[in-house]
Amino acid sequence: MSDELAKRQADEAEQMNLALQGEELYVDYSDRPFQYTGERFIRDHPNRAKIAIKLIALGFKNEPIAKRVHADHRTIRELRYRCINEVEKQKEELRAVIFPGVMMSADRTMELIPNIQNAKDAAITHGILRDTFVQLSGVPTAHIKLEASISIPEQIANLLSEATEKMKQARARVIDPIELGEAT
Repeated sequence: MSDELAKRQADEAEQMNLALQGEELYVDYSDRPFQYTGERFIRDHPNRAKIAIKLIALGFKNEPIAKRVHADHRTIRELRYRCINEVEKQKEELRAVIFPGVMMSADRTMELIPNIQNAKDAAITHGILRDTFVQLSGVPTAHIKLEASISIPEQIANLLSEATEKMKQARARVIDPIELGEAT
């Protein structure tokens, strides 16, 4: 395992720990990972399913969530689609918590700007909270512009010239029926 991958996994685990602060989750990792449907996972392991739904709402990927709740990544994928309403409810609760933080951090940043004392920390806090709120709101956070022009007439002309060139190179040979052993 590369150092970069190990660092990324450690960062994801730390982020999950921060996101789940105060949530108690006991998982017996000696058993095989849970490999059933999302419905059965919710029925048999409601606490783990609740944590998984919260992590889905926070935007974590299936693999790290599966590791955290000791389930198969396909179970988490199924849970992601099966529990859309619960995920949206979690996102709404998170928005309700984060939005006041965005507003308070913006106010605090504005208060500190004239003094220029510790404004950097307030601005960073505001940026993190704002980005989190935007992500939870479903507003696009990136715009991808694709500029590709395809000229179909030009492509047809190129193909036609290639075919014409190949036809010039080809030599036709007439086969006499007598040569084939078909005498009439």
